[in-house]
Amino acid sequence: MVASSGLAAMVRYGAGKNPVLRLALHTLWGQKCYWCNAPKDYNDTQIDHIIPRSQCATDRAALLHACRLPADFDVDDPRNLAPICAPCNGSAGKGAADLSDTPMLLRKLRQADALRPKVIQMVTEFGNSRRTAESLLRAIETDLNDPRARAAFTAHAPGVVQKLAMLDESLADYHTSRIVEFALGLSEPLEVELLLNARGRTTLTIVEDVYGRPVIEVLGEGLPTLIELAQARAQAEFNDESAEGGPMYAGPPTTHFVEIQIDAVDFDRQGPILDVSFAGTFTGSYSLSVVQDSMDGIGLDELQGDVELTGRFTLRATWDGPTNDGAPDIVDCDEATWDVEGYLTR
Repeated sequence: MVASSGLAAMVRYGAGKNPVLRLALHTLWGQKCYWCNAPKDYNDTQIDHIIPRSQCATDRAALLHACRLPADFDVDDPRNLAPICAPCNGSAGKGAADLSDTPMLLRKLRQADALRPKVIQMVTEFGNSRRTAESLLRAIETDLNDPRARAAFTAHAPGVVQKLAMLDESLADYHTSRIVEFALGLSEPLEVELLLNARGRTTLTIVEDVYGRPVIEVLGEGLPTLIELAQARAQAEFNDESAEGGPMYAGPPTTHFVEIQIDAVDFDRQGPILDVSFAGTFTGSYSLSVVQDSMDGIGLDELQGDVELTGRFTLRATWDGPTNDGAPDIVDCDEATWDVEGYLTR
């Protein structure tokens, strides 16, 4: 991560385009507050600096160093910006958080950095059809608590949706969110968000209403396998028999944080066989005890390993036909790809 330059330097907090920048952030972060992960309307979000803009120079320098960021890191660049709701942006939300929890900040910064090119593209392209874009922005900014605004939307928004469908039918779809909670042997219950489009809602109707199986029970059979796969991958990061200085062996990981979002729910039916897939993203933070031959060749060094793990997965549930209790015949995690960052402290 480096300081902004060129065209990208024009897309930053305070550059005169904050409403457009806020719209881009709100859209690309999935219409959610990045801090509490709850779905939010555009009007209920603000632009937040992940590395706080208001910190004193000394505290900011220490935080940048802890996050392995350069001293000239541009806090107003989109790689440091995200949409946040007012409660999370207050003294009881992010203001009360321990920002020295570096792994947590790194997760947010990596996500912002990955979205940065799309944020810049959306903001810079806004002016290409300025009149239309500004009209749509005003519509998004409308306060629907106003009865006249609600009446106008009820009367005219269907025409806009129809025009959108003429460009691409999938663009006229919309997403709803469902939160399900699981006790998976972690320090606290895990909330999993299901982001559902029309196809996803149809899939859950088939599973719950036709087969009579609550989705929480279906996912509850597959998520423990996903948790175990993630823990095994975290442990494997420091199980290295060819490590410099001698073989390293890691103990079982301690889980500090897990976040799971399912963003694609679909089904396929072949005769009596129903196959349902739940695909999504996984984020986890772990620490491990690591031992290695000491540098002097006598005894062992005890080290601490920290792992930040992200990935995509697919859980599948298969019914060979109707069953008495609606339970699937097979539930498995058949796909998981991981991106891992490990840090070792002597």
